Amino acid sequence: MHPMKTQLLKAAMAAILFLPALGRADLRLDFDVILVKEYPIVEGHRKREMNDYRLTVFLGEDYIEYRDPDDSRVIDFRNRKIYDISLKEQNYSSGSLYAEVAFRVRELPSRLQLDDMLGKQGLVEHLFALRAPESRDPEVSTRHGRREYSSEGYPLMDMEEGGYELTVEEAILFGHFLRYHTGVHPAILADLEAVRRIAPGFDLYRYDLNNVAYNFRFVAAEEVERSFRTANNLAGLPVKSDELSALRVKAGAGELKTTGDALKATAVERADNGHMLESFLLFLEYTLATGEQMPPEFSRLEQKIAADPDVRLLVAAINPDDREKAQPALERLRSLSAKAGSGIRALMIVQANLLNVLGEREMAKQTLLQVLSENPCIPAAWKDLGDIYYAEYDTEHAWQCWDAGRGLSPGHKLFGPVNELEKKLEAEHPEFFLHP
Repeated sequence: MHPMKTQLLKAAMAAILFLPALGRADLRLDFDVILVKEYPIVEGHRKREMNDYRLTVFLGEDYIEYRDPDDSRVIDFRNRKIYDISLKEQNYSSGSLYAEVAFRVRELPSRLQLDDMLGKQGLVEHLFALRAPESRDPEVSTRHGRREYSSEGYPLMDMEEGGYELTVEEAILFGHFLRYHTGVHPAILADLEAVRRIAPGFDLYRYDLNNVAYNFRFVAAEEVERSFRTANNLAGLPVKSDELSALRVKAGAGELKTTGDALKATAVERADNGHMLESFLLFLEYTLATGEQMPPEFSRLEQKIAADPDVRLLVAAINPDDREKAQPALERLRSLSAKAGSGIRALMIVQANLLNVLGEREMAKQTLLQVLSENPCIPAAWKDLGDIYYAEYDTEHAWQCWDAGRGLSPGHKLFGPVNELEKKLEAEHPEFFLHP
């Protein structure tokens, strides 16, 4: 055979062999679900609600999706995103996969302490799908043709024998579905991934403020074309709106260099007109926005700015040594507000940091939100706001703020700790991620 034809044939065969990897079909799974919830009403009395619905699960190469008649949730492992789509209201919200994992990791110790006091060891591990430091595997038994898992007398899961067989990859993805959707004890998930099948029927139990029981009946499975593509599925759907999401949209439409150039130009103009405090605050806002040192324009004016008594008062109040000095420092900063002019945003960011030190987190958040409503292109303000949410265990809003700031300036040095936190979560809890 001619050498050229041989090369073409090899290339064609390689392409054919490579196609399945590129065009791997999704696995669609349908379940009939009965959901029973028990709510505490008054002491000793509980309200019981029952709901039945069809749940469809898609296991994709790099994502999972589960949807009921009203809502759909997509776990996008490739981009480390979670999309919550309201099929009823026709809108969506997006968040970080890291936020979901971080919340479980942060909440686990306090929940373990509470459950230990109540004699309910193992239930929080089941709820969060996380191992505790002194973890014990659930008890396992077989009765009436069902495999049963329990902890301290509390049923966790039971399932029928037999069922639909899965590939290794599909078993891992199905485990991810259970991990994110209902929460399942890590030891049970390991068993399910090893067995590689979906039982014809299985029950899951969750214990939180409300006790929840799921009854799953497997209906059907079929291979389908890739179900979720971000651009296709979200095209035309509005973002679920709140104050923070609106600011994130504004930040996404902003241009950091244009903002920085405008701040420098205004800072120079205000200094040339004798407004040293306002000029210094604008230069400060420039550094908070860009992550850079003071620009060359500042060097020309530095001596005049540094000699201004209001600037000296500001600098002395920025970083108090301890909490006792934070309150008088805050009062001094507030006394400068009337003179801040167009530099008020930088002054408010400093005030917000002091409010946070004083434990006035809600006021600090509102101060930063006001700053960002005027100029959403300040990554440092997004970082500070995210830090406050994180301290309050609101990891969802924390990552929304951090992602907004990193979207403006991916290499901003302030986000180094966030990047390291994400690496730590992946290293210590790889079971929540999908790695090639």
